[in-house]
Amino acid sequence: MRLPRILLLWIVLLSSFMLHAQTSTSARDFVLPAVDPRTFDAGENCDLYLIRSDGSRAVNLTDTEFDSENKAVWSADGRRLYFSRNSVGRYSGYADLQSSASFYVMDISDEGENLGERLLFHMSDVFDRPTRVEHWVLSPDEQTVAFQPYDYVPPDGEPFDDEGITLYSVGIDGLNLRWLIVGQSMSVHSDTVQWLSNGDEIAFSNRVCDAGLCRDEYFIVIPRSLSPPERVGSTIDLVARWHSEEVTAIARAARGENFVPGLLPAVSPDIRTVAHSYYDVEEQTSTLLSVEIDAADEPRALTPAFDSGIWFPRWSPDGEQIAFLLRDGGSFNVTVYRVNADGSDLTELYYARLLDFIPVEWRPDVQ
Repeated sequence: MRLPRILLLWIVLLSSFMLHAQTSTSARDFVLPAVDPRTFDAGENCDLYLIRSDGSRAVNLTDTEFDSENKAVWSADGRRLYFSRNSVGRYSGYADLQSSASFYVMDISDEGENLGERLLFHMSDVFDRPTRVEHWVLSPDEQTVAFQPYDYVPPDGEPFDDEGITLYSVGIDGLNLRWLIVGQSMSVHSDTVQWLSNGDEIAFSNRVCDAGLCRDEYFIVIPRSLSPPERVGSTIDLVARWHSEEVTAIARAARGENFVPGLLPAVSPDIRTVAHSYYDVEEQTSTLLSVEIDAADEPRALTPAFDSGIWFPRWSPDGEQIAFLLRDGGSFNVTVYRVNADGSDLTELYYARLLDFIPVEWRPDVQ
């Protein structure tokens, strides 16, 4: 029995559609703080850009020409964006203009639109003086911020006080300020501060220099504890503390014992695959690789070899895509790329200038 020609056509079209649906990757949003082009020659202030992973959309969420939004973190339900804003103003006791941070939360629509923002607290109220903050981390329960003040400047006529250069935590309402480092003087490398996903530990590195050579030693502090920091060791020692032996072995093979946060291998959401950048010393090229944790397979190249360094690979929440930054030589200019987890559909999304190297923040599934 022959099927009518029109029915055969519908079967072919339906099969093609179902195959495409099974192999295609859905577009997702992530946020990256990038320099507002209007300020390239005058202060270089950051705005928050929401970028869609298929390249169809890149929107400035904050668009503040004279303020700088340097970091943002999504809420677990994907509906809000916590962020910091450094603004310049006049403060009592200071003859010159000073920069100080404030923390805000922004409501985001399902389509990625800014629905409005509201102030959480001013750092100048927390410390009773202007206090700029560049790097910070949000606790997993979204109730506390851990941070290091940036370039504390005492009021006119007052001596410099080392109290301003340490690691603190404060509630998201600006209350309950606490020292996280008690009884020790440390040179905290602020962009290495990390909060363990279960909320039990905060890690940071202390920069140690000897005879012109510097290295980072990691320490652990326990939130809401008065215990002194516990020394962990090198970067790979921290990986071993927070990850499995298999992940640690992959990270050690990829990066050795000590490496900067931007080169930290990224573990997939299902904890089955590790993505990391590989630098070929002879060719001076970088390639993004993936390694199956429980398999004996060789690493798989997800990208061609680039002449620039690959930084901050980050998995999408569904584990289907990886976004990363490709550094433009030795500058703070980067190109944002994304690639499917199987290495297909490498896409150049956005060219940006950064104030500091920080990763993209993928939007969680909206709940």
